[in-house]
Amino acid sequence: MQQRSPVILLATAFPASLLAGLDPAIPVIGPFPAPIEDHLGGSEAAAVRVLVTVGTRETGAKLMDHLPNLALICCYGSGYEGVDVSEALRRGVMVTHSPDANAAAVADLAMALLLAAMRHIVTADRFVRDGLWQVHSMARLSVVRGLEGRRIGIYGLGAIGRKIAMRAAAFDMQIAYHGRARNAGVPYAFHPTLQSLAEWADILMVAVRANETNRHAVN
Repeated sequence: MQQRSPVILLATAFPASLLAGLDPAIPVIGPFPAPIEDHLGGSEAAAVRVLVTVGTRETGAKLMDHLPNLALICCYGSGYEGVDVSEALRRGVMVTHSPDANAAAVADLAMALLLAAMRHIVTADRFVRDGLWQVHSMARLSVVRGLEGRRIGIYGLGAIGRKIAMRAAAFDMQIAYHGRARNAGVPYAFHPTLQSLAEWADILMVAVRANETNRHAVN
């Protein structure tokens, strides 16, 4: 029986820009509804050498069993929490991700959410759009202290946390952090416990990976 050419399997839909960067000589299949193994025939599954997925999508032993010639699990973005990494390594399957690829974009959004919360931007926008300014005073919303001088505690000073800290510094905020270990070469104060950081901070920014190691760390 003729062996099929190696193929790339997409676990979910991806932007056209990503698809354009794939080698046009290698066939691409998918995405399929979850679970993938229910929708991918045996011969087609055996041809899959690369799985392109996202960290939130479960990629465990059952799927790997169905893809016997899988060699690479490529996670789009920084997350890989859905991948059973130990199982992949046991099978000789490489797992990759891009931890710094979207750090700046996430940090931008974190600061946007911070500003929206602290300056009541969403509430004030609704106040104006609903015409409430015609019958109510907006003084309560307008007298709000800004970010300058406020103490921001960053839980997790990884790629995203560091970029949040840089942006917070531009707002003249006081910055401190807590993580698994002290980061060498950063100018921010380190707190040995999350409790200590929370007690010090006016604002607690969570920038850690969402997995079981920190589940319910903030209650």
